[in-house]
Amino acid sequence: MNRRQLIGWGLGAGALISVGGAGVFYRRQEVALLSAASIGDKHYGVLLDAKGRILQQTALPSRAHAAVYNPDKQQALFFSRRPGTELYVVGLGKKGVTTVNSEPGRHFYGHGILSADNRYLLATENDYQAGRGVISIRDAKAGYRLINEIPSHGIGPHELAFVSDDSGATDKLVVANGGLLTHPQLSRVPKNIDSMQPNISFIQWQEDRLLSQWEPPNNQLSLRHLSVEKGVATIGAQYQGAALDDVPLVFSASEHSDMKALAANNNFNAAHAKYTASVCSLREGGALVSCPKANRVSLWDKNTLLQSAAVRDVAGLARLRSSDTLIYSSGDGTVGTIRIDKNRLFFTPLQIHSGLRWDNHLIAVS
Repeated sequence: MNRRQLIGWGLGAGALISVGGAGVFYRRQEVALLSAASIGDKHYGVLLDAKGRILQQTALPSRAHAAVYNPDKQQALFFSRRPGTELYVVGLGKKGVTTVNSEPGRHFYGHGILSADNRYLLATENDYQAGRGVISIRDAKAGYRLINEIPSHGIGPHELAFVSDDSGATDKLVVANGGLLTHPQLSRVPKNIDSMQPNISFIQWQEDRLLSQWEPPNNQLSLRHLSVEKGVATIGAQYQGAALDDVPLVFSASEHSDMKALAANNNFNAAHAKYTASVCSLREGGALVSCPKANRVSLWDKNTLLQSAAVRDVAGLARLRSSDTLIYSSGDGTVGTIRIDKNRLFFTPLQIHSGLRWDNHLIAVS
């Protein structure tokens, strides 16, 4: 962004940005992070800088989940929480929201990604009439108009990510199919707990071709969130079985390597409320995984749990692209940094936005 663009949007030096009713002055605005948030029963799409300061807080018609940023259009896209049918488009420095609706018989699952050239938006959706997952492909240069859809090769697809090679190409993707069969008339109540079949699918999406598919060791491990680094996906699960069952919750997989459970201490599942949320791969290998129901962030190397640290109502995890700085958010409004030293986690709050409850995901833009 140059100075002329900033002034044109009313975001020049000294501009006043509304932050939950309070005014804050910044000399420069640079979007680094996105997150959905709520204050009571009111919901927002929020754009933040690298210091956790709010640049723009836009009211949304309903609660959102994850987001993606389109730098060509300078738009933040917030996906409604399942079984929502809305994609909310928020322009940088602009008031109001444009809504893109899913097609009849479809609803979003809260996640999407943009191709490397920012031309196509891919999103996980539920074809609930047929009881199958699909990945919609939309034209990001034409108002996110639907141009195609391909199967996710499973039921209940949730998060997806590109599997880039050294050239940065994004012709392959991986999707976590949660395995839960739902219908919007039944809200989020699964209809197939006993017979669910979750999987991780690697897909050549332009050719609609399944490259490989892996299943977890227990069919009630609903695979939801993932993060990819150097071709390896770290996957977090949400267990649908008995609370005291001792099952793994974190896995790794690649196109040519089956799912492997990462080793943890006994009763990790029960101690972490059988629930994982955000997954953030580390550049040097391993990952961070948030478990908000248990108020924990876990640190993993390539195969093993190193630490599980207490963070009250932890929500999103992100790694800034420009600096590799690790950022976390929590339900009490905190945005802070994470430092790893000798396999231990250290948390430093940057900003506390009182009253603002962050959703489970924090999306790095730059």
